[in-house]
Amino acid sequence: MNSKIKILAVLACVQISTTAFAQKEMHASYEEAKIPQKQTMKEQVWGLSPQLGLFSYTDRDGQYTSRGAVGIGFDVNASSSFWEKSNLFYLGFSTGFLYSHIGSTDSNVFGNNGSSVDTEGANLLSIPMDLKFGYNLSDSFRLSARTGGNLIYRSIAKSMDLGAGSGSSDELWKIYPNAGIDAEYQVSENLSLVARPDITFTSGKNIFVATVGATFMGY
Repeated sequence: MNSKIKILAVLACVQISTTAFAQKEMHASYEEAKIPQKQTMKEQVWGLSPQLGLFSYTDRDGQYTSRGAVGIGFDVNASSSFWEKSNLFYLGFSTGFLYSHIGSTDSNVFGNNGSSVDTEGANLLSIPMDLKFGYNLSDSFRLSARTGGNLIYRSIAKSMDLGAGSGSSDELWKIYPNAGIDAEYQVSENLSLVARPDITFTSGKNIFVATVGATFMGY
C-alpha cells in the first residue's frame, strides 16, 4: 500500500512539474510575440534620400570638368505586388532632383570665381525618371540597377556639351537616357546609407554623376 501511495505521489509531482513548465513556455512565447520585430530594408516601401556629390561633364571649351551637386532622391518599392511571398527583390520607381551651379568654364567645383561672364550664371537641374530593380543580399545590404531617363535643365544651354542645342545661350529642357547603380546599407531601423553612380547618355558628351546620401526608410 505504501508503495502505491509513493508511486502516485511521484506521478503527481511529475504532472505538476510538466504543467508548470508548459505554462512557463507558453508565457515566454506570448511575451516574445508581443515584442515588435525589427524591420529591415527587405520590408522597405519608400525612401527619401538627401544627397551630395559631383557632376562630371565636358564644358563648351571641350574640357572635362566637375561641379558639386546637391539634391534629394525619392524611391517607391512595389515588389509586393509581384512577389507576395518573397522579400528578396526590389522593384519600383526612382525620382527626385539634383542641382548644380555650373558657372564659367574656369570656375571652381562650386561654380564660382570664374573669369568669364559668358556663362557665369549657368545652372543645371537633373530629374531622374527611372525604374529600379534590386536584390537584397542580406537584411541590411541591397544592390540595385536603375534605368530610364534624366530630364536635364540648363539655364544656359551652351555651358555643357550635350549635343543638339548646346550652342544656344537660351535655357533648355531635354530628356536623355541613363543607367545607374544603387548600393544601400542599413545602419538603423529607419536609416540606410546609399552610394549612387549614374551615367547620362547624350548625343554630345556623356554626363557622369556620383552621389552619396542617407535614406530615411518607410514601411
